[in-house]
Amino acid sequence: VHKVSIIPRGRALGATQILPAEDRFSITQSEILDRLVVLLAGRAAERMVFGETTAGAENDLERATELARRMITHWGMSKTIGPVSVKLSEDDPFLGRELQRAHLVSDATLEKIDQEIRKWLIEADRQAQELLQQYRGELEQLVSALLKEEELIEAEIREILGAPLWQDESDEGEGGETDTTQTRAGESSSASPRPAARASGAVPESEMSPETTQPTERSPSQDSD
Repeated sequence: VHKVSIIPRGRALGATQILPAEDRFSITQSEILDRLVVLLAGRAAERMVFGETTAGAENDLERATELARRMITHWGMSKTIGPVSVKLSEDDPFLGRELQRAHLVSDATLEKIDQEIRKWLIEADRQAQELLQQYRGELEQLVSALLKEEELIEAEIREILGAPLWQDESDEGEGGETDTTQTRAGESSSASPRPAARASGAVPESEMSPETTQPTERSPSQDSD
């Protein structure tokens, strides 16, 4: 995590900025599942602290859903659907958006895709809730620091939360930046680092959603003011 801010900018009431420790050309399935947990952590924190969720995490929920959908339909990462491409749209390199295209996909397959997306998001939400409860004390310290400073950089965040749960061996003892990728719930923090995964067929970073998350947005009623 490079920076966390609760200073409103545009429609966002705050943002978490995550920068990669090194240039990456691909990413593994386990790392993508970790990203789902991160994207759903804001909603999980709201539910844990306030007992209900708000409309502020709309962007995070959209991105998590789209990421899970791409895992299944673009990258063949679902055992249920199998190693097949069932793209329902194509990225237009000139318009910068997806265009719907005709594709022969059965209703049964579409239903299975929806079920897989829902299953993965529910599991990611469960893991986020579990991690937040496990580190509730650190969460409260981070909240207090943000309320006081409004914006925290990486060094200040590490001072509160400690070292990342997982870091690359090449970063140990060199005093350089440490990969801030989190371990999934249930994994040992001493697990060996994940490979760079540059083999053909791996997921290109260019198809991933942006690293900067915006966990809270202004509600429509606020915009009318």
